[in-house]
Amino acid sequence: MTISEATKLSTARATSVRPLIWIGAITTGTVVTNLFAPQILVGLIGRSLGMTELQAGLISTLTLLGYALGLLLLVPLVDLVENRRLILRTLACAIVAAIGTAMAPTPVILLAATFILGASCAAIQMVVPLVASMVPPERRGQAIGDVMSGLMIGILLSRPAASLIADSWNWRGYYV
Repeated sequence: MTISEATKLSTARATSVRPLIWIGAITTGTVVTNLFAPQILVGLIGRSLGMTELQAGLISTLTLLGYALGLLLLVPLVDLVENRRLILRTLACAIVAAIGTAMAPTPVILLAATFILGASCAAIQMVVPLVASMVPPERRGQAIGDVMSGLMIGILLSRPAASLIADSWNWRGYYV
């Protein structure tokens, strides 16, 4: 194989991993919004469900505590379980928890659903190393940077997006 052939192969492979990097960035950016949006929606959710100030304050707290527990218990599983399957199941759990949050008729069910949603958001920390492991070594730094950029954009847009969606529909619309 000549040098020019090797270069052509690496460029072809580089282009084939670009969609994977984009999927990773969009996934992390979308999932992280569930950690920060509740902070802006607390007042609307509390009034809607007749929650006390203490209960309403627990919405954001339990979401982030769930995330911390997910980091502690779920993320280490990537060393024991096949990564794609674990990530897909964790993301599926996040979808179910988000729907549960949107449909919660009582404060207790809402708080439980937001806790599970927070724990499921630990998938963010599973996606980054998965994407990094699937790109050529010379592109890993760039891939991690791109995925983390998606994460940061998700953090920055989560509150305005939650506010816009809640104004257009209601707070439940955000979770659907």
